[in-house]
Amino acid sequence: MGEGSAPYLSVPFVRKVLIVARTVTTTEWLLDFLSEIFPDPRVQLVFTVEDEAPSVYHQGALDLLRDVGVPIMPWAQAMATRFDLAICSTHTGNLEHLRSPLMILPHGPGFGKPASVRPGGTVPLPVFADTDQRRGDVPATTVVISHPDQASLFAGHPPDVSLLMAGDPAYDRLEASLPFRDHYRASLGIGSEQKLIVLSSTWGPSAQLGRYPGLAVRLLSELPLDEYRVAMIIHPNIWYGHGPWQVRTWLRRAIDAGAILSPPRGDSWRGVAIAADLFVADHGSVAFYAASIGRPVLLCSFEHDKLVESSPLAELGRIAPALDVAALLRPQIDKAIREFEPGRHQSVVGRMTGAPGESLRIMREAIYRIIDLEEPPEPPRVLTVGRPDVALAAVTAQLALAAFPLSDERDGAVEVSLQRFPAVLAPPPPPPPESRETLRFLIVDERERDPRFLQSAAVVVRSSDASIDPTGSSEASWAARALERSPGCRIAASVNGPLRLVTLFPRGRAPLALRVVEGVGGEWSNHDTTLLVAAFYACDVTGRASLPVERGLTVRVGDSRLSGVVALAG
Repeated sequence: MGEGSAPYLSVPFVRKVLIVARTVTTTEWLLDFLSEIFPDPRVQLVFTVEDEAPSVYHQGALDLLRDVGVPIMPWAQAMATRFDLAICSTHTGNLEHLRSPLMILPHGPGFGKPASVRPGGTVPLPVFADTDQRRGDVPATTVVISHPDQASLFAGHPPDVSLLMAGDPAYDRLEASLPFRDHYRASLGIGSEQKLIVLSSTWGPSAQLGRYPGLAVRLLSELPLDEYRVAMIIHPNIWYGHGPWQVRTWLRRAIDAGAILSPPRGDSWRGVAIAADLFVADHGSVAFYAASIGRPVLLCSFEHDKLVESSPLAELGRIAPALDVAALLRPQIDKAIREFEPGRHQSVVGRMTGAPGESLRIMREAIYRIIDLEEPPEPPRVLTVGRPDVALAAVTAQLALAAFPLSDERDGAVEVSLQRFPAVLAPPPPPPPESRETLRFLIVDERERDPRFLQSAAVVVRSSDASIDPTGSSEASWAARALERSPGCRIAASVNGPLRLVTLFPRGRAPLALRVVEGVGGEWSNHDTTLLVAAFYACDVTGRASLPVERGLTVRVGDSRLSGVVALAG
């Protein structure tokens, strides 16, 4: 950057822009669109993290910048260097010490929290404002707002400050991504018959995770695995304030029970939001983005006094229903999804952006005007968000609840209703009263790491790509070992999900192979083939073992009725 640097520059840029990072959140916000605005060899971007009055969470920003691979300039050098423009995503810190025109963006939907604006709506003015280096047509500070209503927050700003109404780039990307919702759900392993419930927590003592740390575990213990999935979006300040290892340790039971944990960095939270069927949210920004793309929202630990009363986020808190954490959760979840009306939040969402789809175009035009360069000919693109990059841990120990309806065998067929819950959590709720006969039993995958579950398993399963060959040495030898390791096990089962095939090895009896012959590519393709194993076990224990083979079997999972299972060999 400085004198004598020319021999070391492979790309002779003509403009230099400083990016001021502060926390992971504000830095991610900038990185989200900077590469789309500046794919220009005439412009060099340099990053800095303030260490004069740093954020408590500044270490996360440093880690992110190092991982991304950007040049990081010490704060002292950044203050002493003249840039063509400095860009940041916060009003906090010693921005007045910079010697460059300044552009400040919000990092979320508007300015929902009082701390996002300085007292009285004052705006930091860099040292550059009092020098003869500035061009007369360049404001000392440009404040980006997403909607005209936000201009009132900066009423009375000095002439050296310009307000730029540029919409919301994060909202634009969410909107562009909505047509591909099925792709995001597939990346998360969400079946078409499953509902994804997302818990989102901001940071601080009044955040959802702090107030109700066991909420995810309660949801997972009430919601059957085949009908629901649970994901969590946790503010990066929690991750970096307490440490990623500590956060995962606190949430270990929920993760083992199948919770999807969105990582603190990257696009994953947006993909989770698009895939969701319902949000249980607090007063963080994620709640508003969820509402903006038409997701039902239940509020939990929503602190109204933490928000600017006139902000859209505060208004959402006044109109969205609240979750009663003292009551059963599943009925409230189902009601919120069932009774949600599309467009319910539209009056609030309309105050989020005054330029839908145009944010990057407006910002780039203003930036290039400030740095006095002609814009590149290609317009900036509004890209869809990336597929969620999450770890999908299987629930390898499941407590199954099987019920035979009172009408069972009325027409000669067998019907069994199944629900599965994570065995690592509390027992599931009682069966429905209309059931004549119910069973509870443990289905354990051979990958389960807790030996106690394998010792107590009624059924041990493994995933297999093998074709049906119940006499094959590999299948039979595996089953023998599985039955020996699990003395309480009644059936060992090898499951080939893609082919909808199950090979059963009942203890002391001849093997049997089952196959779905109806519904392939239909309803069965949306469900886990292990349900066949659970259904057969329930029939076997109650003396119905031959009936499904001879007359067919219907498995009821939630609102789905899955039929068409026959024996191929035995």
